[in-house]
Amino acid sequence: MPRAIELKNDPSKWQGIFIKELILKSIRNFFNKRGFHELESPILAPTLPQERYLNVLSTKIGNQEIYLIPSTERYNKLVLCAGLSNHFVISKVFRGMEELSLNHAPEFTMLEWYELEHDYTHLMESTEILLLNIKNYLDRKLKRTVSSKLTYQGQNIDLSAPFPRLSIRQALKQYCSIDLEEIQTLHDFQNIALKKHYNNAKEFDWQSLFELIFANEIEPNLPADKPCFVYDYPVQLCPLTKVNPDDPLVAMKVELYLAGKEIANGYTEQTDWQEQERRFIEEQKARKKLKLPQINMEKEMIELMKLGMPAVAGIGMGIDRLAMIYADKANLSDVNLTSL
Repeated sequence: MPRAIELKNDPSKWQGIFIKELILKSIRNFFNKRGFHELESPILAPTLPQERYLNVLSTKIGNQEIYLIPSTERYNKLVLCAGLSNHFVISKVFRGMEELSLNHAPEFTMLEWYELEHDYTHLMESTEILLLNIKNYLDRKLKRTVSSKLTYQGQNIDLSAPFPRLSIRQALKQYCSIDLEEIQTLHDFQNIALKKHYNNAKEFDWQSLFELIFANEIEPNLPADKPCFVYDYPVQLCPLTKVNPDDPLVAMKVELYLAGKEIANGYTEQTDWQEQERRFIEEQKARKKLKLPQINMEKEMIELMKLGMPAVAGIGMGIDRLAMIYADKANLSDVNLTSL
């Protein structure tokens, strides 16, 4: 049934859409009070940062291939290099995918914000404050008792800070009995995966193996009653992230999980243009090896980084998934005007 007819026939279905509307208002209030600029990002881009598994949607203008942005990151970094300070963006972004699901759609709303002279640990603190601020805003607007507690699909969740924090080193050791040093080569990683009865491990590359083990052995063990930060991801997965100076095997990346769903992904940004260019070339070669469609190389960002990029941390947050949880809905379409 078309979404508009569902809404016409059952006005209660507007609830998720209205809660998403209130979330967007609360986010703007949050950042406006902190003196952030709001940036309007284009949604078409001639080039993109290279990431080996990025599945993009594209169109053509004349003979030129143009991409629908998978995040606003390209434009955030261009304006940072041009001199813009703390800012946020709320924009539609797009990802290609083989199939739709309750938690995935090709078009979704993303919040991204960037804070100068900070790192990913500060982003964790800002995110804790933001999530509780949103909940309190909703409670007041919906005339409910203001509380740090919410219920999603029968699970009680406490949004009070601090959220649990789990490093990838800890997670691999605790839930997978793997030391990060043991899986630095693809050969070693495949052999360990075979011993863990991933019988098709030889068919996977390093990143795919990590994602397989993470999804099967780490994600199910993350706290259900609290949001959780997972941080310090292997450098192999982080082409746009600064390496942790205290541990060269990991990058300063953090992901936020809430109700079993990845909600946000942030990091201490790479500011060294030479290292960034090297990683882009490395990712581009990996895409060719994997026989994935080539993405036009991002050169404008590199040229601007040569002029100087400030120390900065940035994070992207999926608003549709967040709205699902705050509205206690099971499907992305329950908080959107489309049934996709």
